Amino acid sequence: MDRSRFLRTCTILAAGSLLAPRAGLASAGVPKPQAKPRLWFRGDGDGRIFASANQGMTWQVHARLGPHFIIHNFIYDEDETRVVLEYKRLHFQLRLTADGRAWETV
Repeated sequence: MDRSRFLRTCTILAAGSLLAPRAGLASAGVPKPQAKPRLWFRGDGDGRIFASANQGMTWQVHARLGPHFIIHNFIYDEDETRVVLEYKRLHFQLRLTADGRAWETV
């Protein structure tokens, strides 16, 4: 491949990589407003789940599962919030109920 062809190919690839993300955002549309504010969650080493309604400024205990539970992470989907837990080397997930008050098994 000669130099001019190589530079032309690199220019086309660079321009395409810069324009591709913008094209995806334009087709996505405007994000939907949430009906209720989303709660933020975090866990600690004692099996407690904390919730924050003000983006992590203050935290309140939402659930006490016990010190034998290890909270690995939280999964936030559009319609539900899940937590990945470990109990005696067994992994499972809990889902936040629709009213946001309790956790149920998945």
